[in-house]
Amino acid sequence: MSPNAVAVRFSALGDLVLSTGVLEHWQSTLGLQFVFITKKDFSPILENHPSVAEIIALDRIELSGSAWLRQARRLASAYSGLPLIDLHGNLRTRVLRMLWKGKTYSYAKHSLTRRAFHRLRHDWARQRLLAMERAPTLRHGPAHAAPFGQSPPAPSVPHPWGSHTDPFPA
Repeated sequence: MSPNAVAVRFSALGDLVLSTGVLEHWQSTLGLQFVFITKKDFSPILENHPSVAEIIALDRIELSGSAWLRQARRLASAYSGLPLIDLHGNLRTRVLRMLWKGKTYSYAKHSLTRRAFHRLRHDWARQRLLAMERAPTLRHGPAHAAPFGQSPPAPSVPHPWGSHTDPFPA
């Protein structure tokens, strides 16, 4: 089966391992096969995974500075039209999302809230974490929230930049 989505996660080892369950879930519920972009050191984890059709394993040099910019442009062109799912949310993956020629999704990690609760034990952080959905959600495009595979909900107030249509039309 040929890939119909691209996922990216560079590190850490445990997070990459945990993401394989998400890929398997999306394969069984949405029929997705993935091209997975990761660090070369971690690529053996993904070999023979039933949801991964292709692995792009990048070394440290390919992930640094202008080499990463060139690589990101190449990837965006090579996989043009396929949705990109950013499971990392760091500077490198944000650059890739900006250059991507198709729909993009990013995992809402709520890092600041989690760190605030862990370090400070503030009640507002605890309440916010408890109020979050149990299932992970993906943000659609730069500022729109929607589960992967669905369109963003219509806003109840006018969008501040005009029309609230899909910023990444097919």
